[in-house]
Amino acid sequence: MEQVLSELGLQYLKSETNFIFHKTPVTLKKYRELMQQNYVLIGKDFALKTS
Repeated sequence: MEQVLSELGLQYLKSETNFIFHKTPVTLKKYRELMQQNYVLIGKDFALKTS
């Protein structure tokens, strides 16, 4: 997953767990639909907070 995110030029946080936080170029709704079409289910949405 990290290799694909890097190849796509998407920012992500390295992880030693079963999830990876990363940015997407599309809305969360669209991203969830695209991932589901490829048999990847997305759990909880984590919106980026900006101050």
